[in-house]
Amino acid sequence: IEYLTPDQILQFLQLQDERGQHYLYSLMLHFASPLLTKILYRLPEVSQRYEVLSIRDECGRTVLHHSKENWLLDSLKSQELCFQLLSTQDSEGQSPLITFFRPLDLKSALDSVTAEQRLTLINMRDKEGQTAAEYHHKQISEEQDEYWRGRAKDNLAVIEYYRREARIQIVIS
Repeated sequence: IEYLTPDQILQFLQLQDERGQHYLYSLMLHFASPLLTKILYRLPEVSQRYEVLSIRDECGRTVLHHSKENWLLDSLKSQELCFQLLSTQDSEGQSPLITFFRPLDLKSALDSVTAEQRLTLINMRDKEGQTAAEYHHKQISEEQDEYWRGRAKDNLAVIEYYRREARIQIVIS
């Protein structure tokens, strides 16, 4: 990676293996956090970092769907690009908000966009018609493991808090 130019890095990550999978996913680079960090910070332009983060796998998921790491959004330094990435739906219609399982990451993701954008993200529905809040509520009732049920409760609380806050901010403005 150190010896490649930003354009070469982008070209490499866009290449596909024999199954049609982008190298970003087929080589599991999206899970190698230190390597992904190095790749992103070798790209000087925010638009280049966004291009990497918006590469989709065979299920239509982006790196954010997989890694659930909020530092990825920090690398974009743009509310609009963060919103575009957070509103990307996979082939099931699920946005990354459903895949965040740590409440702190979910909070950070919602903090990276405007109040109006938060409300849009919170109200997005997947192909089953579920919002992120409904998804986490369903996890609470169906999950057998207490640890994961607790995570779903915490995520639901974060989403409900931001829903109320976004509505208040919109009314005030």
